[in-house]
Amino acid sequence: MAISVKKATGLSGIVGAVAAAALMVVVPQFEGTKFDPYTDSVGVRTVCTGSIENVEERTYTPEECGERLDRELASHAEGAMNCLTRQTTTGERVAYVSLAFNIGVGAFCRSTLVKLHNAGIKACRELLKWDKGVVNGKLVAIQGLTNRRVQELKICEG
Repeated sequence: MAISVKKATGLSGIVGAVAAAALMVVVPQFEGTKFDPYTDSVGVRTVCTGSIENVEERTYTPEECGERLDRELASHAEGAMNCLTRQTTTGERVAYVSLAFNIGVGAFCRSTLVKLHNAGIKACRELLKWDKGVVNGKLVAIQGLTNRRVQELKICEG
């Protein structure tokens, strides 16, 4: 999915050009892109590239999905970066925004990962704790999330 320079400006301004470019590749790889709404593994109505905001029961165009991703990544990046009080590496920014996009800014900001990072402690390994979801009323590890967290950890520590 291509993104114009104009569309990337908001995200680039928040996380930097290199991290923004990486996020525009990494997040779609993790999320996948579906133009028709579907219910994800934990029962949330989703469309495009992991978008859960105002999902309408219709087929979306690639352009609409690209615009949703641009807007939602920038929003999640801004929220995540506002919770971090210490300097981050490019890898940390990519991994942390990817996590916030997946779990929500509120959960990210309340996480032990953020507390450790803000205390000056390397927190990348905390990513691995976020591989569970409630399925049929039970909290279980979801293989797709486990795979995603392992990749985010590599990015974070890279």
